[in-house]
Amino acid sequence: MMVRAQSLALARAKTLDHRPEVAYVARFTTGEVSHEFKVTWSDIGRDTEWLRGRLGAWGIGQGKQVLLSASGHEGAWFLPVINALKELGATYAIAEAMAWDWQRSLVFREDLELYAVLGLSGETLAAQVEHRSAREIYEDVPVVLARPAAVAGLAAAGVGAGVLTPLGPALAVQCPESPGAHVDAARWWVAERRGRVHLSSRSAGRAADVPETGLGIDAEVLTGRCGCGSTDPRVLLG
Repeated sequence: MMVRAQSLALARAKTLDHRPEVAYVARFTTGEVSHEFKVTWSDIGRDTEWLRGRLGAWGIGQGKQVLLSASGHEGAWFLPVINALKELGATYAIAEAMAWDWQRSLVFREDLELYAVLGLSGETLAAQVEHRSAREIYEDVPVVLARPAAVAGLAAAGVGAGVLTPLGPALAVQCPESPGAHVDAARWWVAERRGRVHLSSRSAGRAADVPETGLGIDAEVLTGRCGCGSTDPRVLLG
């Protein structure tokens, strides 16, 4: 009976004209305060388009092998990354961004000819370097775009890396030309107040707007045209 009920439910779902506009109800924190926000499928599409350009600038494209480090609850930020990789024709593997999955990351590193590692977390890196040096693992990977703690850990080991990280409800991605991680100006207003990042949504038609929120992150916000040609603001994390 259970199988029949599931089959009937699936058949019924296929007759629906439209899927719900809201793709995710996600959450970010500032200090001890939690903020919920909605992400629509239109937002996912816009983010995918933007990320296709950002990742393509790093040479990620047809046939390139990529390791993405992201957790399931981070879909609002990283589903567009996955979609962009697919559209670029890259081959990708996914490992959790949590320390307990460090071995899977190393297996992918050893078994694949990685062109890029995206979203590497500080806790994953910390677990990995208990067994192998960061230089040994990542020095020969052409593109490493990591979260701030991992960028700092890699720099301490003499390995250069750019930034790809959730920034409140947004995703910040560094380009090959300049320091600072870009944030999509069409989706987000970003400013610096007393040395800390403030952000709000500004796309019309979002399921739920994000009001101006201080993220509690020390950073400098750079404006003007970047060397890559983009006029998106850049967040230079301290």
